[in-house]
Amino acid sequence: MKKLLALAAIAAASSALALDHPGAASVSGSGFLLIEKGRPSVSVKVDPSCAKGVARAAKDLEEDFMRVTGSWPEGKKKLVVKVDPKKLGGGWEKYEIEVGADSITVTGSDRRGAIYGIYEISEWLGVSPWVWWADAPVERKPRLAVKRGKYVNGGPAVKYRGIFLNDEAPCLTGWVKKTYGTNHGDHRFYEKVGELILRLRGNFLWPAMWSWAFYADDPENLRTMDEMGIIMGTSHHEPMARNHQEWARRRKEFGAWNYRTNKEVLDNFFAEGIRRIKGTEDVVTIGMRGDGDEAMDGAGNLELMKSIISSQRAIIERETGKSASEVPQVWALYKEVQEDFENGLRPPDDVTILLCDDNWGNVRMLPKAEERGRKGGWGMYYHVDYVGAPRNSKFLNCTSAISMWEQMSLAYEYGVDRLWVLNVGDLKPMEYPMTLFLDMAWRPEKYTPSTLHSFTEEFTRSLIGEGEAKEAARILDLTSRYACRCTPEMLNKDTYNLASGEWERVAGDYAKLAEDSRALTARLDESARDCYFEVVGFHVEAMANLYAMYFALAKNDAEGVKAAFARHKELCDEYNLKTAGGKWNGMMRQKVIGYKSWNDNFPADTCPKVEGESEAIASLDVKEPRIYSHQRKKSFDRDMGDNWWMRRHEAILKAIADDPVKEYDAVICGDSTTHRWERHGKEAYAAVTNGLKVLNLGFGADTVRNLLWRLRSGELDGYKAKFVQIMIGTNNGVKEPPAETAAQIRECLREIRLRQPEAKILLCPILPRGNPDSVERGKNEGVNRLLKPLADGERIIWTDYSSVFLLPDGRFDPKLTGDNLHPNAEGYAKWAPVMRKALLGEAPAPIEEKRAPKKAAEALAIEAARFTESSAPKGYRWEFLPGLGYGEGAMEVFPRLGKPEGASLVYNVKIPAGTKSFTVKVATRSTLAFARKEGHRYRVRALGEAKEVNFNSNLNEKPENRYSVFYPTVARRVVVKDVSFGHVNRVAGGMVELALEPLDEGIAFEKIEVETEK
Repeated sequence: MKKLLALAAIAAASSALALDHPGAASVSGSGFLLIEKGRPSVSVKVDPSCAKGVARAAKDLEEDFMRVTGSWPEGKKKLVVKVDPKKLGGGWEKYEIEVGADSITVTGSDRRGAIYGIYEISEWLGVSPWVWWADAPVERKPRLAVKRGKYVNGGPAVKYRGIFLNDEAPCLTGWVKKTYGTNHGDHRFYEKVGELILRLRGNFLWPAMWSWAFYADDPENLRTMDEMGIIMGTSHHEPMARNHQEWARRRKEFGAWNYRTNKEVLDNFFAEGIRRIKGTEDVVTIGMRGDGDEAMDGAGNLELMKSIISSQRAIIERETGKSASEVPQVWALYKEVQEDFENGLRPPDDVTILLCDDNWGNVRMLPKAEERGRKGGWGMYYHVDYVGAPRNSKFLNCTSAISMWEQMSLAYEYGVDRLWVLNVGDLKPMEYPMTLFLDMAWRPEKYTPSTLHSFTEEFTRSLIGEGEAKEAARILDLTSRYACRCTPEMLNKDTYNLASGEWERVAGDYAKLAEDSRALTARLDESARDCYFEVVGFHVEAMANLYAMYFALAKNDAEGVKAAFARHKELCDEYNLKTAGGKWNGMMRQKVIGYKSWNDNFPADTCPKVEGESEAIASLDVKEPRIYSHQRKKSFDRDMGDNWWMRRHEAILKAIADDPVKEYDAVICGDSTTHRWERHGKEAYAAVTNGLKVLNLGFGADTVRNLLWRLRSGELDGYKAKFVQIMIGTNNGVKEPPAETAAQIRECLREIRLRQPEAKILLCPILPRGNPDSVERGKNEGVNRLLKPLADGERIIWTDYSSVFLLPDGRFDPKLTGDNLHPNAEGYAKWAPVMRKALLGEAPAPIEEKRAPKKAAEALAIEAARFTESSAPKGYRWEFLPGLGYGEGAMEVFPRLGKPEGASLVYNVKIPAGTKSFTVKVATRSTLAFARKEGHRYRVRALGEAKEVNFNSNLNEKPENRYSVFYPTVARRVVVKDVSFGHVNRVAGGMVELALEPLDEGIAFEKIEVETEK
């Protein structure tokens, strides 16, 4: 009840905010004249007792007067700024602006309250918070009047509100180098960042940390930000006010980042960090992850984490002289750290628990009712920029306003109101989501699904003025919604279906939007064009062009691809070199064309190949850091004896040297599965090699690096091969990410091309391992997905033997294996004819189970909002979320606290005559299981049957789900589940009543599609 009353008070007070209603000041209105006859009527006076940050913000206000009038504020009337906690009844960051007959008084409950009051007056003048960072034009005003009265702000809903500068190379680092001449962000740079945060009513910053060290690079950084009123912190994996680079640069001196083995050095390192921030408001990150933002190694991490937190708090008390409970701290549950919480670890009650999204905008976990009252409260770390699997998302904003609102308002409903921090990457070009995030953090209840569009219009209006604000908002909203379909880094020629016309439609959506944007640009005043291009126009043009390029690639249109690739460079050059006179040179250098996996180290954008050598082959020519190979030092086998591995290698080299012809029909490279053709599959191998000369380079238990050593050590040299088959990777283990295994296999392919340039390569996916839901199976499938695009069907041929061994349900056929990994004699016998055809160059299709062919299906798509009736239990309601998802929008039950038992959406669907069965495809947002760990459920009801669907039980980063299900799903932000119904012949009149019934909270239904079969 107290929280509800507090929110009501904030809402009532905020109704008078200029930031939320622009009617306080106007050119033609009556009241106190801030500007008269083109000159400021006031002079700005700051109470001498105010903190330095208040005086600094007052100077910004004076400069804003200069922007608007061309004159400094030296009028006879006074604009007084002071801090008086008693007047406002105390509290955090409150302020009041009292406009009297002859003066204006800005009073803050604290220094930031006064600062926010100052910047509100700047907005009255018509100066956007983005005046410097987005070159928002300022209109000259000959007159400006403010209505007399009191404008009170009751303070923010979320205490700490800020951003994280991250993944900052090459763009932000390059721009800073060109702008400030430094290899790091110094206090001049951070002062500009801090001003923007304060103008947007934020107060918190995690500084850039890839190659910079905020505290160590420039001693003035901390002092500058502290004086401004910016509360500093360090990111989720940088504990105790230390930047990661401070350790990385001295790693040889410090030793291992391992609290088990290097506790004393780490404790001293932590103590220095706390000593340095003593006397500031900084929020201390506690806990640990592994070196370089990885998981910690070893078992028993739960007890270790308890020990780490306990030691850190003791250090905090010793270095600050305060109780640890008096120093704000945060423990971030990023990735695997959340498992410690789920396993029962709880920090002291005063520590803020920082929850995290999945890096793609889906909240992973929210506090249960019994834990929402903890003293330290709860926070949320949210992303609009990300470097990681399945692909980076750095180039442009791919988060729509409704998507962010749906998840962050959900978090707020669950009591997450202590700290909100947004990963904005390089800061630019994330102006749009950053503004919404901080505005929501100030007053979350300001926006609802039906009013959210007003934010986008207010945002564009503050940037380019009234005239084109509505059209600019429409274009900006659609651009971000279209980008949610697929990030530019993930786009390829196969993203959409060419034959169905889908590619033409989606590319056409962007092309039309780009036309509209260019038409708007032509209508804009010259002064607003740079700002519009930075915040809206570039996004539209760049995405439309990338879609045009990949559409051309799908059509095999080489000229179209080349033209679009050239246009991409032109657009980036326009941003870097021409916009705002070259002010942002370096900020748009992010590579985006050429990704194969998230951590591809390709040097620059690479034009996709259409003619001649395929894109897949060309990708093997990209220079990457050398991948090292490994020779096995020890090997023992009960049949082959000690040191068999090296003896086998030497025997192969001798056989090649002794061969007078030195030509082979096929060379087969691999691990034990290949090696065992000579042993367990010996009889079948005779059938494979009948009339063929085959060299077996299979070595049991080999990893890819072992094979790479052998290929570089003579096993491919001195002869000529027609085919080289490679199947390797299962022994690399589940701890190694699929992208690393795939990169090593790609290096093997390079060696094969180098040493056997005329051979065709049969690239085989790693054979299935274990059960369909096993960790090993998921890892191997993740590798295979990265390998398949390397095949072009001519020089490198994708040769998949998997279905030889699998049952229809995905399990390994027990008759063909003894261990769910290696074929037995019967397995090799079944494999033999298929492999022989491949080695003969016939490239057979994989064996498929014989099934009756499916009859053509008819499909009917229905937007979720097109229901015929709806119902919700008392206290709940259905809300339409316009623009959420790929269609018109989504339907969701509100509030999202508690299970909406009895809620339903009903659709009347006409089923064609003669239909025997139909399948309902239900599309929902990729919401994670934040409330029910086992997964969230809904029912589909039809024909008297009710079928329950658990749609997100596997949307998590468990090893068996991470690469096979989780990443592909959340990156596209949609889950589609099929529910089938039979016995349709019982339907009278061809109509079926279909109902969707959510059984758990937070389920957003986007669309249903009904496929009928006759």
